[in-house]
Amino acid sequence: IPIRFLPMGGLQLFERWDDPELRLPEPVDDPLFAGLFDQFRAVASDCRVVLDGEGGDNLMYFEMWPYARHLLRGRQWRRFFTDGWQYLRVRPFPWRGIRQRVQQFLGTDPYAPVFPRWLAPDFARRMDLEARWREYGLPRVVPAHPVLPTAHASLSLPQWTRMFELADPGVTRCPIEVRYPFLDLRIVNYLLALPPFPWAFQKTLLREAMAGHLPETIRRRPKTPLAGDALVEALRRGNTAGMDHVKWLDDIRDYVNPSALAPLNPERNPESARVAIRPLCLNFWLQSARRVRYNLLAEVRNA
Repeated sequence: IPIRFLPMGGLQLFERWDDPELRLPEPVDDPLFAGLFDQFRAVASDCRVVLDGEGGDNLMYFEMWPYARHLLRGRQWRRFFTDGWQYLRVRPFPWRGIRQRVQQFLGTDPYAPVFPRWLAPDFARRMDLEARWREYGLPRVVPAHPVLPTAHASLSLPQWTRMFELADPGVTRCPIEVRYPFLDLRIVNYLLALPPFPWAFQKTLLREAMAGHLPETIRRRPKTPLAGDALVEALRRGNTAGMDHVKWLDDIRDYVNPSALAPLNPERNPESARVAIRPLCLNFWLQSARRVRYNLLAEVRNA
């Protein structure tokens, strides 16, 4: 299978935001959204169907302690001690998890979401946004899955609908159908029925399934996170030409207080940077939507 690389390092924040071919029906919180269209256009030159890997991390999210409690409730003593001992032998020292839990307990976690103070006070009060912000997270699913509560609950996140809609040909303007093999209901039911250890631990199931089909260096390669967040890296490189002359619309003041916005800091953590960029995303989208309305009015008058 030939590999084609699509460099995104030079993409400017809010690049081509006023291009009529890139207008979106709803606001997005990604200032690098032009790259999405570039990807679909590149794919459209070769094929008409894309297989997307979304869902794998959700359905194979490793949860040992709910599984251990499930074994204890069912009095599966032999399985409990066998799997527990094997897990303790292979698991890495959980320093990162312990550190994050301590920071969350002390309220010093730098990655914890902070309620944005740039929201217009009347709008925030009228919509009770601060209370809704505190409720943000995994939805409460009743009854909870006995073995994989987090993985199962994550399938009910509202972000799924948004993700599917953004990949629709009506948005991408490319004749491409995106399919999600991991979200096939047969796969969903199968993965939710498997014991998480050993199959979900470090994606053991996928690694075993690919034995003899992939080079061993790839099959056994440890999961490696991205070297950096795309938004933070763009700020550090100064790819902000599209933001040099931001004109705030009057409409934006119904939702955002521009005077309360802090300067975009490239040293922010990714979560803070994504929250800080959202007012600009909404402002650019409103400008684009207003331009569409003006164009429609002009066409009606000319007709």
